[in-house]
Amino acid sequence: KESDSARVEDMVAKLISDGGLKLLSEKGMSEAVKEYVDKEEKDAITELVKYQLKKTQDHLQKRKTPEDQIDNEILRFKEERKKRKGEEEEEVQAALKEAHAKRESQTSNGEIDNSDDSTTDAPPLRGRGRGSR
Repeated sequence: KESDSARVEDMVAKLISDGGLKLLSEKGMSEAVKEYVDKEEKDAITELVKYQLKKTQDHLQKRKTPEDQIDNEILRFKEERKKRKGEEEEEVQAALKEAHAKRESQTSNGEIDNSDDSTTDAPPLRGRGRGSR
């Protein structure tokens, strides 16, 4: 499994370095993909994207970035976050925690719903009818 995760991390790093993802951090995406693959945490990537998108939007609004400078500001903000590795690790953990909580919530709701589905009506038994004396 370690070789699989190394391959996944390399793929994510290449995708990001090729300019495929301007907003998301390499470390964050690697961790989210790893959670998705290793632990079947289906919401890991979605929650990380939502979390980093919200954080970036808040930053842009706070700085009142003009529309024509948004791309440059996003890249600058990403580089700034990359330098603060501890903060990035906290972001990743918060997003993964949210994904885990979401999955737990869906699982518990699914168990409740499934309990209703498992009760089936038994077919009527053949018995003596009016003409079978």
